[in-house]
Amino acid sequence: MTSLANKVAVVTGGGRGLGLAFSTALAEAGASVLICDNGSAPDGSGCNPQVAEDAAANLRRSGLSAVAFCCDISGSDGARAVVGKTLAEFGRIDILINNAGFLRDKTALKMSDEDFDAVVEVHLKAAFRLSREVGRVFKEQASGGRIVNITSLAGLIGNFGQSNYGSAKAAVAALTRILALEFAKMNVTVNAIAPVAFTRMTENLARFQDRERAMLAPELINPLLLFLVSDKASGVTGKIIGAEGNHYFEYVTLRSEGITLEGGWTPEAVSDKWNSIVGIN
Repeated sequence: MTSLANKVAVVTGGGRGLGLAFSTALAEAGASVLICDNGSAPDGSGCNPQVAEDAAANLRRSGLSAVAFCCDISGSDGARAVVGKTLAEFGRIDILINNAGFLRDKTALKMSDEDFDAVVEVHLKAAFRLSREVGRVFKEQASGGRIVNITSLAGLIGNFGQSNYGSAKAAVAALTRILALEFAKMNVTVNAIAPVAFTRMTENLARFQDRERAMLAPELINPLLLFLVSDKASGVTGKIIGAEGNHYFEYVTLRSEGITLEGGWTPEAVSDKWNSIVGIN
């Protein structure tokens, strides 16, 4: 069994759904967990501190180490507050799980700037700010660390009606690869999971209605998360791993061989050579 004894983990959106599954798995593996969750509705509205409180209390009743923190992670103040709370409670940080988020699905022609910006703020900018603040802690501690970001097939492949969410999640994948390069010298790994799971965020999506909930239980992703934050994954960084129930796989970015045209291109030449450019035999 993977042991995270004496490790401290921060899980944003850690009070429900995937985040709660992650918080529970980390705590059961021996980590002390800060459950950061403002208890908002699926569209990001409202605030319910009881969500994080209940999650942490349930773990403590099982003899595990968990503290609740109700915090809006939008903005730099939120990221600093999360780090400050974690250090005040546990004295260090070893693991960051950037999981928090919400949905405001609409087609592009119907989407407001506010709905686009709000989703990008919580999924992308909050992940960046928290990674930056925790990265500074990792540098000072000089003992390495683990960051796992949560991305989505909506960004890696695309999904109708999710231009805000998909754009943010595609950027999270890019952020993961870039931070992996930048943080490597600190012995910090940065990876991402693209999960498909049955939670309150996905229960109304038609593509999941005919599947058994048990086949997409959030807990089925825990083994992947625990591996990525463990010592066994010390050489694994910059990876984007898909997890759909018990099916794990890697998302990779490929480029076709392409073609060089001596003398330069014209629009007509692009048309003539299109299949060679995009790699169609």
